[in-house]
Amino acid sequence: MKMALHPRKGADRISFGMKRAAVRKLFQEIPTTTIPSKYRPNPLDIFETFEVQVNYNSSDEVVALEFTNDANLIFKCRNLNKMTAVKMRKFLEKQRVEFEETEDSIISYGLGLSAYYPYKDSEPDNIPQTILVFKDGYWD
Repeated sequence: MKMALHPRKGADRISFGMKRAAVRKLFQEIPTTTIPSKYRPNPLDIFETFEVQVNYNSSDEVVALEFTNDANLIFKCRNLNKMTAVKMRKFLEKQRVEFEETEDSIISYGLGLSAYYPYKDSEPDNIPQTILVFKDGYWD
């Protein structure tokens, strides 16, 4: 299933700020819901068919979406989940958006996405393990 990225707004029919109940109505499956912990105080929903986990705030509003490498997150006709770190850098440069790199991620605050490459320097041909799509202020 392909899902279209809408920078800093969400993906496909899921919009940031949407309530948990409204998100659940979009899917034809019952999600797995995580148990809150000190590291993740708000439970999140995992929709395995769509390879996405939906992160909520304390008001049960969507603040981020995390797609596994089996997902098909599409932006500008490109499948972001299938891009190596090298291709992701070139793609972001072509889009003329600023991005930064950490040891294991490529992050574009302008697009509201972070691609997680656990071994991007030693295994540059790997695709991202996950792609996090987030709303403005998510990292604050």
